Amino acid sequence: MDFGTTLKHIAPFLIPILALSIPIVAIIWSNRTRMHHATLLHETLRHLSELGRPIPQSLLDQLNQLHTPKSAQSWTPQSSLRAGVINIAVGAALSLFFLVMQPDDWLWAIGIIPLFIGIGLLVIAQSDSKLKPHAASPHA
Repeated sequence: MDFGTTLKHIAPFLIPILALSIPIVAIIWSNRTRMHHATLLHETLRHLSELGRPIPQSLLDQLNQLHTPKSAQSWTPQSSLRAGVINIAVGAALSLFFLVMQPDDWLWAIGIIPLFIGIGLLVIAQSDSKLKPHAASPHA
């Protein structure tokens, strides 16, 4: 067998494997970058403490944010609103896309899921903004 025929037989398997490995590589790269940032921050704090210099509050805030689990970070009404609008747009686009591509099929209903998630996020954003009218958002 020559290389062309071997590649022709292997290509249908390589394409999905490559496509599935891209998100895995992205997740690993993201975690590696976050860990590198944490290491540099800890080295900076250690170096400042060894020299006896005061540690700036911004570095301590970064350290606290770094070690706060994502589930403990709260959503602001603005972030709920943004995520809701994005989900509504994606849901409407998916429904329209599948409806245009295959009008006699049920695939257009796939877009209903993100559409209703987006509507739910808009309701949450609206109720949160009514509960905290004078609270300033911590993130601009």
